[in-house]
Amino acid sequence: MIKSKHILFLQAVFTGLVLVGCTKEPDAGQSVGQTPAETVKAMFDLTRDFEQTIEVKATGTENVSTIKDLWIIQMAPDGSKLLQAPVYIPNGSVKAQGSDFKIEVELLSAPSKIAFVANSNSSSLYSSLTLASSEADVAAPIKSTPSEAALFNGLGLPMSGTWSGTPSGGNFSGRVGMSRACARVTFTVGAELPAGDSYELQRVQVRQVPNRIWFYRDDSATPDYPFPSLAKNLMVDYAAQTVTGVKFDGAGNTQTFMWYLPENCRGIGTAPDQLHKTTETAPAGQSDMCTYIELFGRYTTAEGQTTKATYRIFLGGNNTTDYNLLRNHAYTVNVTLRGQNVSDMRVIVKATTLAYTDDPDNSRFLLSDEDVCVDLSGSGTIRTYDQWMTGSGTGTDGSLCPEGWRMPTQKELMLLLAVLPGIPDHGLLSDNYGYWSSTAYSNANLTGWFLSINDKEIAPIAQSSPKHLRCVKNTDSGAKKYPYLSSVTIDGTKYPLIVSRDEDGGIVEDALLAASWKSYLTSSPTYIYGYDVACNRISPKFAVYNDDNSVYTTQTTGAGSCPAGWRPPTIRELSLIWVMGGCASTKNENISSKGNTVGGEELLTGWPAGYTELYYMQSSSEIERYWSSTSGNGNTMRVLGTITGRLSGYSYSSTGRTRCIKDVD
Repeated sequence: MIKSKHILFLQAVFTGLVLVGCTKEPDAGQSVGQTPAETVKAMFDLTRDFEQTIEVKATGTENVSTIKDLWIIQMAPDGSKLLQAPVYIPNGSVKAQGSDFKIEVELLSAPSKIAFVANSNSSSLYSSLTLASSEADVAAPIKSTPSEAALFNGLGLPMSGTWSGTPSGGNFSGRVGMSRACARVTFTVGAELPAGDSYELQRVQVRQVPNRIWFYRDDSATPDYPFPSLAKNLMVDYAAQTVTGVKFDGAGNTQTFMWYLPENCRGIGTAPDQLHKTTETAPAGQSDMCTYIELFGRYTTAEGQTTKATYRIFLGGNNTTDYNLLRNHAYTVNVTLRGQNVSDMRVIVKATTLAYTDDPDNSRFLLSDEDVCVDLSGSGTIRTYDQWMTGSGTGTDGSLCPEGWRMPTQKELMLLLAVLPGIPDHGLLSDNYGYWSSTAYSNANLTGWFLSINDKEIAPIAQSSPKHLRCVKNTDSGAKKYPYLSSVTIDGTKYPLIVSRDEDGGIVEDALLAASWKSYLTSSPTYIYGYDVACNRISPKFAVYNDDNSVYTTQTTGAGSCPAGWRPPTIRELSLIWVMGGCASTKNENISSKGNTVGGEELLTGWPAGYTELYYMQSSSEIERYWSSTSGNGNTMRVLGTITGRLSGYSYSSTGRTRCIKDVD
């Protein structure tokens, strides 16, 4: 994509503070007459090894400083084995005493290292441990954290602590410093802009966050980098926070945000100053694993020129080289916008139109960077098809799109769905309504096709239903357009080849399959739910098998019967096949002629000249459904109805067809 070279300057100040609290007291010693093997009732005070202030997140009412349930694991002093079975203290049995918590538990009076794990909300977390288990087994359990809210476990933030010594009864009291299993980031943004300039903040998001935490880790030392050792597809973006009514104009106003984040230590980078702390200066091999905060909004100069500006602030122990977020640390990030400055590499200023490829000249069409927003009697940004398609609007099709723009076709929505993960700042974050296309579903023109972002579905609906509208615009360049259709010969046989990215460019890389795809598939694959995970995206180049591999099979049978070296397509790949003309030309009679173009190019007429001999998909009726490898909701998989291009869910136990594909280097 062609980008403006205007850059905005940020001043950032980072502080990484270990949350300091009470220290452990030494062993009180053994009472007279006790032996190391004797069972005693030991009393422990659990102190929070961080600030004692009570904080409540907007995601719920959880107290981030409380202790509800508790696991107590007594180990040998070197952690080599357990001395007794783990003890679980359920919610309601841990008693608050002032700012601390007190617990009484039966333990062996023997030299020990005792692990305390709080707020797991699980009575089975350590129930399978035996006396042969070690501290490594205590540290193994994880919590899935696809969102910030998931950190709280329904009780509070997970915490852990250790105590070393010999438990004894009587007046014995051991003090245990409990630390959070996550980090806290407090982020404040303000501005000191040139006179007349302003920045309207629209969205804030934390990106590249590990999707899991470890309940227990001895945090007395910094872990080896990188920690945790995760694949890229196990990093997630937290949901973006929409911001309204926040405009920085140099008047001294600020906006503060706060997140709790899983530990993510990526190491030390090479940035010489804060202006160059980017992916390029991140630790080697870790650029797509480092956590950062992204600001998205509009910068307007005193002359009235408005551009979109994205600020990326990488987190860590300092504002230059440190890319580490340690558990039980509090990080303060203060950012001041100071105006336009070409030296700050952390900021991207974008044009007002958005191509879905790296280069708009190679895009089949451009996508507007915002939903169309026209006030029709207070109805907001959702309207019926007729309200959008007035016939007298400024769009090239008479719609309410801006001048030179138009409503997208069904196929354009399908292509956008296929490449959506790679569209930077696409703005299609979530919706409860969907997005209209200009393509009719029935001859009576009573229903039309729409895209559901939440459900990742292309389906028909009554045109009286209110939907969003995202406009598109044709590109006039004669350059190669992505994706494009080619061919490849494999073992003497010619196959269609769909190319999304090659040595000259193409679809944005974040929309592509990860390299781990090849190792992911087995003879009996376990399919993964989630449309944006790496194994559900699109291959840079893939060949399409010349015939149905299996006719009317269940999903598992059909997927497992691909020829050696071939695999079932993801739902995004299946969308591309249909968009690029993957229907037998002799069986297209029932396909509506309306809306069959992408960027002005007619595509849905079977394979182009030179490919029509390659029988592809049955398309005689909506019944002809094709399996993908992408899970749906519940016991369903995502499928394509070939006559219409409908994408929807379909039961595992139902029958359909399979069209296998093969990754091509």
